[in-house]
Formats: sequence, C-alpha cells, structure tokens
Amino acid sequence: MALNAVVAEFLNVDVDRVHPGSRLTLDLGMSPAVKKRLQKEIAFIFDCTEIDMPNAMKVEELVDQVAHIEFARLEPTLSVQAA
Repeated sequence: MALNAVVAEFLNVDVDRVHPGSRLTLDLGMSPAVKKRLQKEIAFIFDCTEIDMPNAMKVEELVDQVAHIEFARLEPTLSVQAA
C-alpha cells in the first residue's frame, strides 16, 4: 500500500486509481521524466538499485519487484534465526 501511495504521488493521480492491473504509462500517465524520478525515489526508499520499468509495466509487477528485493534481504537473517 505504501508503494501505491508513492506511485500516486509521483504520477499525480488519486491513490484510488492505483490498483494492481493499472499500467504505469498507459493507465496512469507516467512520462519518461516522472519514470526517472520514481525510479530514483523507490531506490532511495527501499535502499536498492533503480528498478527497470518497461513502458507496459503494471503496478502489480512493480510491487512484485520491490517485494522480491525486500524479501531477498531477509533470507540470510531468516536462515540464521532458523538455525
């Protein structure tokens, strides 16, 4: 949900328009300049490299990429806790 709010803010749309099937460019109007700023903001917030965002990317695909990055970071910690 926090990522949806970030997307809505950067694309200047109501957060209610940001749902899993929304395409960032076609449905939400992401311009190349906004795309670059959004990539930088997500990288800053989630302390990761900039995420590749193809023009046809949907919100759910963006969420999946960020979740993958976040969960990959937890794997070493979870392995230690399980031992």
